[in-house]
Amino acid sequence: MQLDNINGQPELIARAQAPVKADIEGMGIYNIDGEKFLVVSSQGNNRFAIYRIDANNELLGVFAIGANKALGIDAVSETDGIEVTSIPLGDAFPKGLLVVQDGRNVMPMAPQNFKLVSGEYLDDFITLKIRQLAQ
Repeated sequence: MQLDNINGQPELIARAQAPVKADIEGMGIYNIDGEKFLVVSSQGNNRFAIYRIDANNELLGVFAIGANKALGIDAVSETDGIEVTSIPLGDAFPKGLLVVQDGRNVMPMAPQNFKLVSGEYLDDFITLKIRQLAQ
């Protein structure tokens, strides 16, 4: 294992600027075929950004986690934390899982909760963005 920042000094990899909006209150690393991607909570606009760590921290894009009205699940907003893994977690999550804290719930009106997003969605989003950049 190589440590790029062995002296322990912080290193700025990206500024919180459009399309990412502060507060940044959660980060996690997702892997696809050995390539690492940083998933970041963009609380100021209720979005999530993905950076390609192995390509100079290139911003691949942003996405939102929308509502599923049929199941009575509201969209994610005011996220204060996330966790992500690409490790298969059984049949329900074969490409891992993104867990996000949802600070405001309106369907139904309720305190915070957590939303689970299949890693398949992350994998598809990242793969699509990489293909678009290659064109």
